[in-house]
Amino acid sequence: MTDHADPVGLYVHIPFCRKKCDYCNFYVISAEHPARKDFIAALALEIACLQRPSVFNTIYFGGGSPSLLEPAEFQILLDAVHPCVHPVAEVTLEANPDDVTIEKLTAWKEGGVNRLSLGAQSFHNNELSALTRAYDSRQIVQAYDRARNAGIAQISLDLIFALPGSSRESWLSSLDQAIALEPDHISAYSLTVEAGTALFKQVEKGRITPLSDDHDRRQYNLAIDLLEAAGYEQYEISNFARPGSRSRHNWDFWSGCDYLGVGPSAEGYYDGQRYSNLPGIRPYVEALFSGQEVPANSMRLSSLDRACELAVLMLRRRDGINTARFTRLSGCRVEELFPAAIEQHLADSNVEWFGTNLRLTRRALPIADAVLSDFALPDQNRRESGLPT
Repeated sequence: MTDHADPVGLYVHIPFCRKKCDYCNFYVISAEHPARKDFIAALALEIACLQRPSVFNTIYFGGGSPSLLEPAEFQILLDAVHPCVHPVAEVTLEANPDDVTIEKLTAWKEGGVNRLSLGAQSFHNNELSALTRAYDSRQIVQAYDRARNAGIAQISLDLIFALPGSSRESWLSSLDQAIALEPDHISAYSLTVEAGTALFKQVEKGRITPLSDDHDRRQYNLAIDLLEAAGYEQYEISNFARPGSRSRHNWDFWSGCDYLGVGPSAEGYYDGQRYSNLPGIRPYVEALFSGQEVPANSMRLSSLDRACELAVLMLRRRDGINTARFTRLSGCRVEELFPAAIEQHLADSNVEWFGTNLRLTRRALPIADAVLSDFALPDQNRRESGLPT
């Protein structure tokens, strides 16, 4: 075990879902998978065998649908995690509204969960049906109220905008209903049509028409305006929080802190090493039970690769790139690595200097991906690859 100057987080991937949503491109499997019991035991074993820091500052149970686990199954994982959790760690669990029962909430809270990320997505039943979600808007409110009454310290709501067929009015209504619940945190993501998903195939066949980029940007800007007016700070491109309620786990990730990932297909970055686990549940379980390591891919990033990765991650934050921290973590000066990109985007008013931080401007947020792509390679490499500088 080692101590780190910066916080270290743990991501725990639970791949079970009742049904894979049409837009989802994560590794998920049926909740009724016959290897479910073995998986829980294997996951607990991987956690126990981690080469890790003395403590984790944040734990994030994601998926999939970790809320599908029965209390007894979840307790097995909590017992494995407990020895390496900081006393005041943020412990987040992703939950679907239809999974949130009083029994489970009691088990989660007693087990140390102090932050619930509730996958609301929309407050319109027709949009939830189009997303192939298995609950309705009434269940979102019911789940939220149950979590509040159970004493979960922090509750976050996930919302998706730019849904096919949605309008300014329907998105405004979802935002208003979310704000009315007074959650501590709201994440608002644009619907992305990922290759290989059921949604992608329907778009290819012309059965679904995505909203235009213009509509996407308008709905995004509407979210920023309404949420900030309601007292939510936009601290990352897609995330908004009341004072003191940022997701510490995700903030540390965007700040370049190390994190470990456990479970099939989970990814991690620790002590300069990037890795991803085996994606199949059976190979994953068999490897752990036979004493083998489960990372399928592992590589040590060069200082240059790490610097570019850090630049992209940090620019997602509304604080942007803290130049002193960037240099400490990468050994590079951002001004020397990206002089042409910085000059061009300063001229285009896409980035600005805020003290010693280089950050995106408000006008650049809707086109953030295009701006960030110019920081994924240093200027010299862009010239050699034929990309514009």
